[in-house]
Amino acid sequence: MFDILTRIEYLNFSIALKVDDIVALKTKVGFDPSTTFYVPDEVYSTWAMVGERGSKLETEWNSLLDSYGKAFPKEHAELTRRISGKLPDGWEKSLPTYKATDPAQASRKLSEIVLTAITPALPDLLGGSADLTGSNLTKVKGTIDFQPENTGLGSYKGTYIRYGVREHGMGAIANGIAAYGGIIPFIGTFLNFVSYAAGAVRLAALSKYQVIWVGTFIFILCTKMSVVSDRFLTQQPTTRLVLVRMGPHTSPSKRQSTSARFPISRSGVPRTATRLRPPISSHSDLPRHRRSSPFRDRTCRIWRSRLSSSPPLAATLCMKRRTSI
Repeated sequence: MFDILTRIEYLNFSIALKVDDIVALKTKVGFDPSTTFYVPDEVYSTWAMVGERGSKLETEWNSLLDSYGKAFPKEHAELTRRISGKLPDGWEKSLPTYKATDPAQASRKLSEIVLTAITPALPDLLGGSADLTGSNLTKVKGTIDFQPENTGLGSYKGTYIRYGVREHGMGAIANGIAAYGGIIPFIGTFLNFVSYAAGAVRLAALSKYQVIWVGTFIFILCTKMSVVSDRFLTQQPTTRLVLVRMGPHTSPSKRQSTSARFPISRSGVPRTATRLRPPISSHSDLPRHRRSSPFRDRTCRIWRSRLSSSPPLAATLCMKRRTSI
């Protein structure tokens, strides 16, 4: 039996099973080898019982939800809105706007500004970082950590999670939160470390969970490598952008668009927000990628599109210093 299954497992990844393999397996498990596409009646009856039980539970749940709505109409409206995945009306009005005369700022800072502006309008958001909060700038000022109250570090009413140095665990938890529904998780780390969570990112993408990743990095340097110290060479996330772009349903946001496309718009698609650390100026005589006004506006568009969208991985390239091409 083991030999047959092992052979089938091997063949299943290469060529179609041979007739004698199928006959041998059916014989071993007690099926009639002459029948095809046969499902025993016991299977149908078992699944029918499961369906009946589920239908009964759904009816009880709907009745309970209706009773809750009569007793607490305001809370009921908020709960059903979140379950449906609809965002609050007019939340986009909270997005910041910028002028060409505004001082230069790093895109990761612009991302923090957008988060600070939209958080009061979006109670659905639940933030976090893999021990890089100070660099990712993912914690909104005034928000409380999700911690037991007896620790003195926060409470279970908190909306920010300190995940520690565990990117894959963070991604897996965010996937579970998104799968449950009613909450939009956004999580942060260095873009280069997203590879540690590649499995969680791929699962979110295939499942079309609305998980927003904020990945910050120092810069992508293609020339003048001599000006970079060796310790920065391990933080060049060039291949991570390829990973994000090639993933199913994943979409990295361009660094020039931070404000409007933050993964809020299309629910169900992975998003990765990449953000820079270097200040971006708005002077017209600077190269296009160094101007800040369109950059700032697009930062808003990134958050808006990511929040209005469903796939995960909100790619926000938050750079920290400069980009040299």
